[in-house]
Amino acid sequence: MKRLFGIFVVLIVLPLSLYATTFGISLGTFDAEKGSGFLDGGTHVQLGVVSGITPRWEAEAFILTEATPNPFGETAGGVALSYAVLSAVHEDHGTVPLFANAYVGFGFMGDIMSGSHYGPVVRITPISVGGPQFLLRERTFTFGAYYNIPRNSVALFWNIFTLDFFL
Repeated sequence: MKRLFGIFVVLIVLPLSLYATTFGISLGTFDAEKGSGFLDGGTHVQLGVVSGITPRWEAEAFILTEATPNPFGETAGGVALSYAVLSAVHEDHGTVPLFANAYVGFGFMGDIMSGSHYGPVVRITPISVGGPQFLLRERTFTFGAYYNIPRNSVALFWNIFTLDFFL
């Protein structure tokens, strides 16, 4: 399963980044409902890269890891495609987009270390301020659902905030 997940990441993210209009590094918090079997208790962080592929679509690859009480105790990863709902974000013809936006996205997440859980994910970001033109974006109150294929269960998750630093 790890090999399949790695191939999926390479085949999706690498070609998309070759056509990217922008590129950024993301850092944020991540948590899921307790007892879901998705993540153990503790504080988790999300690290990743984000890349614009069209004015409204962007691709993201990320790693979720435990920060406390056992740093790097569990690690999951994923890829996602997000759509900017209110206005275009990645413009290439000089117009400045809205400072605030909202996103809907879908993707795939899984346990990198053991492959014990994996599956599709749907997420919504209702508040996002900033963007590539400002070199910083904050995505706030992202929430979503993850379908765990091996366990045939659904887990709810959320990010309180995610900061994107555009290069």
